[in-house]
Amino acid sequence: MKQKIVVSAINSFGGGVLSVVQDCLQEMIDMYGNTIEITALVYNKSMVGIEGITYLEFPKARSNWYWRLYYEYVYFYQLSKDIKPDIWLSLADATPRVIAPVQAVYCHNLAPFYKITRKDAQFDPVLAIYHFIFKYIYQINIRKNKFVIVQQQWLKEEFEQLFEINNVLVAYPKITALTGDLKEEIKPNKNHFTFFYPSIPRVFKNFELITEAVKILLSENISNFEMVFTFSGTENKYAQSIYKEYGHIKQIKFVGELSRKQVFEFYKQSDAVIFSSKTETWGMGISEGMTFQKPIFAIDFPYARETAGNYNKIKFFNPNSPDSLANNLDKFIKNRLEYDKNEAIIPTYPFAKDWRELFDYLGMNS
Repeated sequence: MKQKIVVSAINSFGGGVLSVVQDCLQEMIDMYGNTIEITALVYNKSMVGIEGITYLEFPKARSNWYWRLYYEYVYFYQLSKDIKPDIWLSLADATPRVIAPVQAVYCHNLAPFYKITRKDAQFDPVLAIYHFIFKYIYQINIRKNKFVIVQQQWLKEEFEQLFEINNVLVAYPKITALTGDLKEEIKPNKNHFTFFYPSIPRVFKNFELITEAVKILLSENISNFEMVFTFSGTENKYAQSIYKEYGHIKQIKFVGELSRKQVFEFYKQSDAVIFSSKTETWGMGISEGMTFQKPIFAIDFPYARETAGNYNKIKFFNPNSPDSLANNLDKFIKNRLEYDKNEAIIPTYPFAKDWRELFDYLGMNS
């Protein structure tokens, strides 16, 4: 008899959450496609696009929180009685009320752990609301899980402390495999430099630290560079504020949203990657920059150090100091930069370095 797996992900509208859903389902199919039955609960199945899976769509989950809570704590209970799954894996942060021998939740939302400011709340009121309420959403049914899954050790420690639980499992995300020649040939006597920050315009992405560093460089007559941002300046209030204040600076390029292919091309052509986000479950820009073997300037936060591991071309800058970043960029442009030594962090047990190990912990196909 095939094992029945339910993967609930009704909040997978796009971005990193959707990528996790796609990676999870594809890995399940690749590893256990002939021995398990997968039912995926999603907002829109066409957005997921993985074959060999039974999809149930919940388009109302995006309309308001009433429907989201109804599905998680009322409807899914009856659904679990009908499907009778062996494993219920929620990739949607919340732990639903269901009946299943094994239940686990994958947590993405960092709002409870982000130190929000008044300015942040003005630009992103939803983030402010989540900051205050999401810890209570996490707390509902959290002890029913065999594992509470996060992507890094620092977040594991936050969950253990906040919820007083000892079953938090660190599971590393899948890093996109890239092929072809990843290195751009660096020409001798290079006199113009391109720095790349691939990120959507959210307040915690901290673009203003970079733009202030640019202003410092220009004040010191250093102008032989460009800073590339992957938004246009029209997306939301935060993006509009950044563009309004810094859009006149010709060294700052607002290239708009890019396809994955275009992002990879920018990685290849750039001289270095910058990552200034104040909070991340992982820090994919750091990982991808490492894949392209690019120098990386990363904000000095635990998530960034954990993602960087023992990469030998990493330089950390002070989270509260544009001068720190400007000084590092100045040294890089003048070929005087010394990179930091960073030690790889090995998460404490339980730890899954990939999807296969995570599935083993859940007892899949055992």
